[in-house]
Amino acid sequence: MKLTVLSSLPFAATPGWSEIEQTRPRLLPLFAGIILPLSLLPPVMLYLKGAAFFGLWLPDAAAKDWVVLGAAFFLTEMVTLIIMGWFIRTAAEMDELSITDHDAYLLASIAPIPLWLSSLGLLVPNLMFNAALSVTAFALSCGIIYNGIAGLCHTREQVVAASVVHAVISAGLMAWVMLLLVIVL
Repeated sequence: MKLTVLSSLPFAATPGWSEIEQTRPRLLPLFAGIILPLSLLPPVMLYLKGAAFFGLWLPDAAAKDWVVLGAAFFLTEMVTLIIMGWFIRTAAEMDELSITDHDAYLLASIAPIPLWLSSLGLLVPNLMFNAALSVTAFALSCGIIYNGIAGLCHTREQVVAASVVHAVISAGLMAWVMLLLVIVL
């Protein structure tokens, strides 16, 4: 999968998604080559920078076991990927859109890439910078989900696509809150 294709996914339903659909990337190589390395970024960043970064705002941060938190975060990410793939398929079918299991899990795997990359913001110990970076990453992930639903389900009905996207993003927000709770608690 080319970086140019990945970078176009949040912004349009046709060019990038049609190329992905034509090449039909296999999930295992995609997982091993892109998803696993990128999904390891947040746990590794938590381990490396967690105490220093969160110590600025949370008094108990230095006392936390950041190895355990990173591992719990990673496991939660993996469970969330599985659940989100299933949820994307279910939400699409409820709105009478057709999406294969492969495409639903593909979308669930690609959508969090901006969020994973935003964890690199922990290198900058500035809360406002990281908040802005996280919001931007979330907006890009929402764009990936919206355009992915429109492109992979072949719908031009914006209201139907938006309905599915709202359900998926709501579930994604709940998952994101779970991940943040793993860190804070």
